[in-house]
Amino acid sequence: MATVAAGGGGGSAGPTARSSALLARLLELGPAEASSAVVERQLELTATLLGRDWLTLLDHLRGPGGALPAGVAWRAGYALHHLGHLSGALATAEAAGPGGEADRARLAAVRSSTSWARGDLEACRTHADHAAALAEASGDLGARAAAYVARAMLAAFDGDRDLNLHAYERALVLAVEAGDLQTTERVHNNLASRCLDEGRCTEALEHLQRGLEVNERTGHLSGLAILRHNVAEALLGLGRLDEALVECDASRDLWTSIEAPGASGSWQLRGEIQLARGNAGQAAMAFAHAASLAEREDNAQYHSLAVAGEARALIATDPTRAAVLAAQATTLAIPVAHAAPVLAAGWVHLALGDPVRATELADRGAALAGRHRDLPRLADALELAALAARAGGAEPALAEVDPRLREAGDIWRDLANPVRVLTNEVVVARLRRDRVTGSVARGELRSLGVHDDVWRVAGPLHAVARPAAADDVQVRVLGPFAVEVGGVALPAAAWPSRKAREVLGVLACHGDRGLGRERLGALVWPDADAVGNRLSVALSHVRSVLDPDRRLPDSPVLSDGGTVRLDLRHVAVDLVDFTAAAHAALLAAREGSPRGVPLLQGAAALHTGELLDGVDAPGHAEWLTAQREEVELLGREVLQALARVLAAGPEPAEALHWHARLLAHDPYDESTYAALVALLVRLGRYGEARRHHRTYVLRMDELGVPARAWSELAGV
Repeated sequence: MATVAAGGGGGSAGPTARSSALLARLLELGPAEASSAVVERQLELTATLLGRDWLTLLDHLRGPGGALPAGVAWRAGYALHHLGHLSGALATAEAAGPGGEADRARLAAVRSSTSWARGDLEACRTHADHAAALAEASGDLGARAAAYVARAMLAAFDGDRDLNLHAYERALVLAVEAGDLQTTERVHNNLASRCLDEGRCTEALEHLQRGLEVNERTGHLSGLAILRHNVAEALLGLGRLDEALVECDASRDLWTSIEAPGASGSWQLRGEIQLARGNAGQAAMAFAHAASLAEREDNAQYHSLAVAGEARALIATDPTRAAVLAAQATTLAIPVAHAAPVLAAGWVHLALGDPVRATELADRGAALAGRHRDLPRLADALELAALAARAGGAEPALAEVDPRLREAGDIWRDLANPVRVLTNEVVVARLRRDRVTGSVARGELRSLGVHDDVWRVAGPLHAVARPAAADDVQVRVLGPFAVEVGGVALPAAAWPSRKAREVLGVLACHGDRGLGRERLGALVWPDADAVGNRLSVALSHVRSVLDPDRRLPDSPVLSDGGTVRLDLRHVAVDLVDFTAAAHAALLAAREGSPRGVPLLQGAAALHTGELLDGVDAPGHAEWLTAQREEVELLGREVLQALARVLAAGPEPAEALHWHARLLAHDPYDESTYAALVALLVRLGRYGEARRHHRTYVLRMDELGVPARAWSELAGV
């Protein structure tokens, strides 16, 4: 039978082809021989078979009445659970026939873990207790290790952190002694998850590195996807946002390549990273996709978090929908991170002008965080409580910033989370009207990859944002199209016609150049003739929507000499701001100016997404594709210049996350992998270098392109 290379890139065939080939060979065997192969070649099968191929194989192995051999059932159930096929895992475990105590213990452990993922506490407890009793009676080291894992997960459910740690440590000892690589890899990953729950991200990375080393031997792709997911979460906690996004996308694409619903976790985490970066539109899309996948498999672990995250992302553009989602998030069961959806709902209620409900949720979130030793959520709860009190009229004197904000800042510093430290500093500075400190902290946030649009996300910065002037008009075309007037996002219902909204999008993309009336009409009505009257009506609608009370001294849309353009004195367009900032920054970098780096960082912070993301109208295809490529090229040029200047400077490590940003934009760029790996080797960070090399190998495998060896890519 075919085998799998450690990195999943053992040949030109992808995971689907490898799984199909292995299944075909197993189906050629009789049921008894195939069952023996499942037991004897567990690592290979778990590493190779996709969920649907497991189910096909199990149909081949079923005996009278549909029963499965117990030794087959727990191995298949474990694989299906790991892939995220929770319903299939439970059905497989329930179909098991009689078996020895060790096999029955493993079955109970699979049932417990799957019940945990679905948020079913009572079933999780029942099966965990059953697994423990059977495992001890069997004396089998591997079964005892699996039972301790189930006990550890139950303890996490109950908030018993001491028992959780003891059970995992015992499981690790037993798994290593038994030579059980799968459980060893799993426990290292789960110990990392435990560290992440408590905000100890550096320690989590140490566990994950050990898990990745074991994974090199198991070749377990779903295991690798989970490990990479947790690496991304750890990097997010350390403020390394672009590196986190690269790892998250690698995890997501692994899940996708093995056709597994476990991708819901990666989509949910992608939403969290985009929220931290300030990309609310991209975050909302990621969260919505995560919620859909999680709901399909009844995966409580990610469903509630995704719904809560989407609520925070939508507060500026669809507050009504945000309120509905916030309410839903607090009613969904979740096995761990109980406080996260509660606090997300609190931030949404605060943004909606309900400080009383926000305070209630802050108190509830703090209690849950304390129960689970969840320091990140405790700090979040303290900030929410303090800002809700301020919004409720209990604002202290200027010099007496709420001590809860100070305590939260201390926690974020102890956890080495620079994004939240700086966010806290901006909030405190804003409350004390300390413009210098606030400006410096905002600049540092930009250097970490946090865009100014983070103020539009329900959270601490949104809570202290100053109201926009009534006549402020902001048009956003980098990312999903959005328009704000007076700081309020305009819903689709605010537009008299869809075509008027489309006209504004086209004008915004053309900046101060504008375009001729005939050309504009042809782009918006590609299949119609003589559209002059329609265009005039649409332009009138645009003017009335952007300036409904006629506060502006001039029209926001100018038409002279047959050319139509926005009046940029009155209408701010993010694309115009980015383009001007990018050209100025690149010029400064070419001249070797000391202002080059901050200018490049500022320009990079303004590049918040693809031009008119989500727009795919036939009439726009040619010009929009060309302009998207032009904007993307300019953004990439800024990132390359920034990475190059920093790598050659006195602090070369500062270039790392800009290399990562380049990979986030193009995960198949071999030259960026080479530069990143070589820089990591130069810095002595060999574990990270090898992790990125493995990502590179997987990406080349997706393309069917031979990957360069470690020594060649790293230059060693």
